[in-house]
Amino acid sequence: MDIKSGLPSKNLYEGLSHAIENSSCFVCFMTPDYQESDFCKQEFQYAKQRRIPIIPLKLDENWEPTNWLGLLTVGLVWLDFYRTKDFKTKASELHGRICATV
Repeated sequence: MDIKSGLPSKNLYEGLSHAIENSSCFVCFMTPDYQESDFCKQEFQYAKQRRIPIIPLKLDENWEPTNWLGLLTVGLVWLDFYRTKDFKTKASELHGRICATV
């Protein structure tokens, strides 16, 4: 989501496409539920099609992406967010990755 203005439209798809088009990067909190969501798949594919840098966060230690998500995340460097004893450190790591990406 565009943290500056939220979703700028009453139409969800219009708002999301606008947010993705104006994003410097796309952060995905990936889980099995994310992978099963057609909506998340469309969102991810649109960001990839627009060549928006993608930062994937892995939230489940015992899960690996398969199917469309496995294919589209090949070569991306995941951030491990399932071992979050110190959330502040993980958030700082994510912030650093975002800053390095944009």
